[in-house]
Amino acid sequence: MKTRIRSTKLLAMAMAVGMMATGWAIWGARPAAAIIIVNTKTGMFTLAPGQAARSHVVNTGEVGIIINGGKVVGSDGATLAEFPERRLEPGQAASFEFAPRLAAGELLPARVELRVEGASSGTTPFIPTLEVFDTATGRTSAGQDFIIIVNT
Repeated sequence: MKTRIRSTKLLAMAMAVGMMATGWAIWGARPAAAIIIVNTKTGMFTLAPGQAARSHVVNTGEVGIIINGGKVVGSDGATLAEFPERRLEPGQAASFEFAPRLAAGELLPARVELRVEGASSGTTPFIPTLEVFDTATGRTSAGQDFIIIVNT
């Protein structure tokens, strides 16, 4: 009788561990990518069908800043989208989204540029970030976890 109880417990534990491992593999399977931001310009990133890009700006300074707009620029230098002007008080954040409609198999290389006023010389009182996400699920492909901020 003891052998039967032990084997049932062992089987149940093995199944639980297997289900957790499967869930972890499915949920965590995504490529790690980096989007490098130098001051207010991002490096190139590529959007595929069903993906969009969202840019965030956080004012970490002690005075208000003005985002004099921004734009998404294609690899050929053409403006693909523009963001409106926004004023951010200390501690506030703003987000701008770009969701192109791409045909199956089409890829769109792009980069984001933000124009910010209110930064003192030598300091950067704001943090720009960018994430690429799947529009159907909302899961991030590349985002804050992988962003490298470079101040020059």
